[in-house]
Amino acid sequence: MDQLDSYLTIEEVAARYRVEVSTVRHWRVIGVGPRGVHAHGRKGILIYPAAEIRRYDEELLQQAISERELRPGTARRGTARARHLAPAPARTARS
Repeated sequence: MDQLDSYLTIEEVAARYRVEVSTVRHWRVIGVGPRGVHAHGRKGILIYPAAEIRRYDEELLQQAISERELRPGTARRGTARARHLAPAPARTARS
């Protein structure tokens, strides 16, 4: 594998997360999202190491898992609390 294959451009990062390039730039300004580096110094092209993309993906996954666990009433598969497994309310016949 060529060493350049282990980097993504800002356009590739935007496509990966299905956002505009301007959104990825905004993430960089506010300090969220994957961390990019400038190739060839401060004026160089902005690239994102593949390892950093994997790290950010893992961060998103862990965040989604913890949010789901903290949300009250969240249905969990395989438990009696799951809505699709809960008994339906009894219906009464109308006269």
